[in-house]
Amino acid sequence: GAASELSKRFGARASKDAAAYREQEQRVKGLQKQLEARLLQARQEAARQKEELSSLHEALSSSQQHASGQLSEAVRWQSHATSLSEGLEMHKAKANRLETEADQLKAELTDKIKMFDALNGRFRRKLQECEDKDRRLENERRKRLKLENEKIELMNVINADEQTESKDQ
Repeated sequence: GAASELSKRFGARASKDAAAYREQEQRVKGLQKQLEARLLQARQEAARQKEELSSLHEALSSSQQHASGQLSEAVRWQSHATSLSEGLEMHKAKANRLETEADQLKAELTDKIKMFDALNGRFRRKLQECEDKDRRLENERRKRLKLENEKIELMNVINADEQTESKDQ
C-alpha cells in the first residue's frame, strides 16, 4: 500500500518533471530558432549593406575622376560625392548596429543554452532518483511476496500438523 503510494507519487512527480522539461525544451528551441532567424537576417542585411558600401565607394571614386575635367562638372560631382559619402557613413553606422545586435543575439542564445543544459542536468538527476526509488520499491515488493509465500507454507504445515494430531486422537 505505502510502497504503491510512493511509487505513484514518484511516478507523478517524474511525469510532471518530464512535462516541465519538455515545455522548457520547446521554449528554448523556439527562442533558439527566433534568435537564429534574427541572426541570419542581421548577417544578410550586413552583407547587403557591405555590397552597397562597395558600390557607393566605386561610384564615389568614379565621380571624383571625372569631376577634374571641368569646374561646373566638378561642382556637380562634388555634391554627388558628398551625398554618397553621407550614405556611406549612414550605412557603416547601420552595419555596426546590426553587428552589435548579432553579438547580443549570440550572447542571449548562449545564455539560453546554458540554462537549458542546467535544466537538462537537473532533470536527469531527478529521473535517476526516481529510477533508483522504483528499483528499491520493486525489491521491497519481492521480499514481501517471498515472506507472504513462506507464511502460507508455514500455515499449510501447521494446518497439516493439526489435522494429523486430530486424526491421531
